[in-house]
Amino acid sequence: MPKVPTSHGGSHGGGAYTSGLDPSRVALLIETRPSSVIPALLSHFIATVPPAWIVKMVGTPESFTVVKKARSLQQHITSRKLQLQYLPSYWPMNSSETVSQTLTNLTFYADFLAPAEWVLMFQTDSIICAASEQSIDDWVAKNYSWVGAPWNSDVPGGNGGLSLRHIPSIVEVLKKESRPVGHRQWEDSWITERLKNAAPAKEELYFSVESLYVEYPLGYHLRGSGKLVEFSVWGNKTRKRHIFDYCPETKILMGNMDLEAPNDGDLLKEELAADAEKARKDAGLPATPTAPADPAEETRKAEEEKEMPAILAEVTKELSEEAEGAPGAPEFVSEGDRGTNSVAAKANETEVRPKVTQNSPHYADS
Repeated sequence: MPKVPTSHGGSHGGGAYTSGLDPSRVALLIETRPSSVIPALLSHFIATVPPAWIVKMVGTPESFTVVKKARSLQQHITSRKLQLQYLPSYWPMNSSETVSQTLTNLTFYADFLAPAEWVLMFQTDSIICAASEQSIDDWVAKNYSWVGAPWNSDVPGGNGGLSLRHIPSIVEVLKKESRPVGHRQWEDSWITERLKNAAPAKEELYFSVESLYVEYPLGYHLRGSGKLVEFSVWGNKTRKRHIFDYCPETKILMGNMDLEAPNDGDLLKEELAADAEKARKDAGLPATPTAPADPAEETRKAEEEKEMPAILAEVTKELSEEAEGAPGAPEFVSEGDRGTNSVAAKANETEVRPKVTQNSPHYADS
């Protein structure tokens, strides 16, 4: 295997660390595509992780183009708060399986990330909230070997898309056992199943919200780059409005997926109208007369309803094609077949999480 490369040259390269930076604590984004959200996402993590933490992006010449064009990031590259490092060619990370191969590779943790002891993995579909009363260092102090968004309320460990990992604990696992190529589990569930001290799900709820909801987590992971978001979280207008009020940074992610930020004004009007109607009912007053329906609006809604089955079928086909060939990949079925509002609900029904959602959007949508 070729020598593990260091951070790439010029002002991005080696040299002494700026005073106050701790190379044992790294927030890491691996991104091979020139996504437009990268500069805003990196700026946000630089501003919100503790001052001693280094933010590192591992990528390709293509993905680094958007970073080089962002003048606001240059001062952080010069100070080495932000570090750029090329992804070695022997770790292509261009499919679900190659992602898991890389992220269960002993060399990746022991050498490539050295001298890091703690790594906060994040993707272009994840965010931490500036308004949170929690800090990454609070979770480091808990000394769990792994913290992520819980898959369900019973299984420790969680999704790797936004996860805090203790590297020495993972290295210990990988020295004893290697994940077989094509294994039915992706990297996060394979590793956490073997760790002795992964965080319990009841605590992870407050680290990252993915499919299980709490009001004030440290961050959010919109798994599948928005394709597999949980309906009970993002389909609930009240919860969605709370998320955007509490953590407006989640709107950064909207540019990378087929989700739209809600119209806060319209949502507020709906909530106020519902509150007013409830007050009238409680007071024994007649309901507010309903305004006549707008024929054009009714026609538009009818057309959207007709198109919805075709849209759902197309998304289901895309997801099935992405998962094709992955051992243990779940069967995608329609809403009518499952009786559920979310393809993601299937993942919550089994103890071993079906692995279509782990892999980062930089190589395959997760």
